[in-house]
Amino acid sequence: MSNSLPPHGNDFESEQTKSKLQYVLITAVYNRKSRLYTDNKIVLLINAPVSGLVDQTTFVAKTTNDSGHLQTNFALFRAAPPNIVCKWFTYMAVFDSAQHPNKLEIAYGAHQSVPVQFQLPYMKRHVHVGTCFSPLFLAEHWQLVVLAIEIYRHYGIQLQVVYLMSAIEGVFEILQAYNSRDNIQLEPWSSIEIDGEIDNEINREIDWRNQAASHTDCLLKYGYSAEFLIVGDMDDILIPDHQTYYSEFIRNDYRHKKNAVGLLYSRFTVDITTTRNPRKFSLFDALTSAKVALYQPDDPKYVVNTSRAESLWIHWPLNIKPNTSSRSVPSTDGRMLHFRNWHFLEDENGILASENYMHRKVENSAIWRSVALNESFLSTKTARQISRRFKSDIFKRNFGTFLKLPTNRIDGLSGTTPLQNQTN
Repeated sequence: MSNSLPPHGNDFESEQTKSKLQYVLITAVYNRKSRLYTDNKIVLLINAPVSGLVDQTTFVAKTTNDSGHLQTNFALFRAAPPNIVCKWFTYMAVFDSAQHPNKLEIAYGAHQSVPVQFQLPYMKRHVHVGTCFSPLFLAEHWQLVVLAIEIYRHYGIQLQVVYLMSAIEGVFEILQAYNSRDNIQLEPWSSIEIDGEIDNEINREIDWRNQAASHTDCLLKYGYSAEFLIVGDMDDILIPDHQTYYSEFIRNDYRHKKNAVGLLYSRFTVDITTTRNPRKFSLFDALTSAKVALYQPDDPKYVVNTSRAESLWIHWPLNIKPNTSSRSVPSTDGRMLHFRNWHFLEDENGILASENYMHRKVENSAIWRSVALNESFLSTKTARQISRRFKSDIFKRNFGTFLKLPTNRIDGLSGTTPLQNQTN
């Protein structure tokens, strides 16, 4: 076995059966209290090949505190739906722990135990609703980053968890600015490493850059602090129809006999027009340019009740408490806005094609069959409030960072920085 520590976990590998039993520990969390489990539990999140051997292996965990130790046998269970294409899979384990442990060791078979670093769940604040964003990869779209964070800020979300694999330097600095103000929690999410080196073959065999595992990771770390978590990509944004997110979720839960583990919201594509030039960027103009295509709903994203789900997948909670189920929310009662289609007004030299881009003609007739965002779902007054807050809290205070942002599209890896090289 190897116990090297990459940015988000431990690697474990049997030297004797290297080609047969191999697994990577992503996260180990000790729960003194939990919204789902009984007291004093450790939960593991693991990636492993779909070979059948991991499923059949009995592991041994030893937790130690100042008074003694507790040894427990445990097995892994699947934390994601079957995928016949990918050869690596996401697993979990839950087992009893000594109270307030200071050491965790794991072993299997005749192999020597390996010390494992574990962490406590986020406890800094307790909120009704938080958000979990899928890992950003080669993130260079700073306009989307600020739009998503600022909309959720406006509607009272005080816990926004942003998972990040890599980004251009300017986007990373913007995220750091939000993080320093405690507007977001920044979680590194690196590729799988074996003995300290990224294994590209393994990473190609995990679906969607381990996206579903990141959602479960967010649930494990932040589920105790939030009653509900909005789960989706950065461009999936839920705007409450009535009052607050919490009142809306409670109302929809009651309609479902108070046993909804997930509230599934259909997504509707949004077309939005803006500029890449930070000097000319206006969040207000971007928001009021947006048009929502209500004629073609997309696959849902969801809100999870953290006391009823054990693992999460991309489009719905997976492992859930007995006698609970997910509920599809009618689009008349709520919807997820998918800010997917961005139209930029620069030519190849980074100069605005039109100063008055609010009236630019977009060559897509479907857009004009759509509904304006600020007429139906987000008022002009609200858009102005969101824009002013961004300008005063973030843009003016980090003006130099915004000026360094590229005004043309970055293709490939050029200009990007892996997060693990930035957060050590």
